[in-house]
Amino acid sequence: TGCVTTVCGNPWADTFIDSLSPELRSQIEVQPSNQTFTFGDGTTYTSKRKIKLPCWLGGLRGEFYTDVIDCNIPLLLSRKSLKAIDAVLHFKKEEMTIQGGEPIKLSITKSGHLALPISL
Repeated sequence: TGCVTTVCGNPWADTFIDSLSPELRSQIEVQPSNQTFTFGDGTTYTSKRKIKLPCWLGGLRGEFYTDVIDCNIPLLLSRKSLKAIDAVLHFKKEEMTIQGGEPIKLSITKSGHLALPISL
């Protein structure tokens, strides 16, 4: 929940794109980017591209923009992105609602972070 800009690593982006149908892949938009990201260990990465990807979140069809960096990280949704979809995070229940919809059960990653299922 602390990201300023939505970001993912190349492996995550490639895997997500590979899971899309040819029709959905044709909807992807790519633009150049030079956004920098610094993580907890002090390492800084610079994005070379920003992509628009289609998705389903909590039963709602949508799309999101993400910078892509040369690092093996999952998609990290920014505060701005979560605010735009009216996300409400319930830490105790490990659930999220989007636009007042039904609660979405979150999973816990091996590193202890909350993970939201994004699918198509």
